[in-house]
Amino acid sequence: MLAKKLPHPEHEEALKKLICALTRFAMVLGGFGKSWRRADHRLFYEEYYENEYKSLIGCHWQWLTERSLALDVQVRKLDQLGGFIDKVQQTAIEWMQLQGITPNPAQKAPWREAWHHDTVQVWGREADSTEDSQAIFWLHQPYQDEIRGIQPSGSIYRSSLTGQMGQIGRLWHRMYPVVKLVRNPQDPNGKPIPRTTPKYLEFLTLFPDNSTESRQFLQFLNSQQNHPNSFQRLW
Repeated sequence: MLAKKLPHPEHEEALKKLICALTRFAMVLGGFGKSWRRADHRLFYEEYYENEYKSLIGCHWQWLTERSLALDVQVRKLDQLGGFIDKVQQTAIEWMQLQGITPNPAQKAPWREAWHHDTVQVWGREADSTEDSQAIFWLHQPYQDEIRGIQPSGSIYRSSLTGQMGQIGRLWHRMYPVVKLVRNPQDPNGKPIPRTTPKYLEFLTLFPDNSTESRQFLQFLNSQQNHPNSFQRLW
């Protein structure tokens, strides 16, 4: 893992901790591959491929072992997401401090996708199944009020927020499997074991710009927060 030996043993431990945290962060909110910013359309938008051949869109993470389900799934409920992100950032800060760097939250990095409260928002909701994704349709057609059946004129399709050919978007969409910890009747100590469910935590990560589409979409999300099963701002 290390290209060269670190000067202090605690530095190596801190680096391993950081890599583990970043890997878990990538599996919660990030992705892998050419269109990693999207959830896998084969799983969550099957009808997209019904009428004609289209390129594959999106990615989806899976865990192969029970150990991974128990240790690496750090977000099991919506209200755990904010604390999880804060913990990842704190792990990065601890590594930087060991390298003689003191981060200043008042001076955010100029990167377009810098993780700072002034530049990124994370929204989430719980979906009951693969067919219950809401945001995946907003990437292809005007978004609508699922509660009242109202379809506003706003759209993020092929905007600077969602991107298009030759332009990288500012929105990440993940369908993160819900894994529950349940009591193991065969364990006398009562250590819980992980169990998959049909549900997903649907996350939208936004890096807003000054476009009309971006402002209107955030207004739409804010207007929905009091309705059950709608997106809530988590970070």
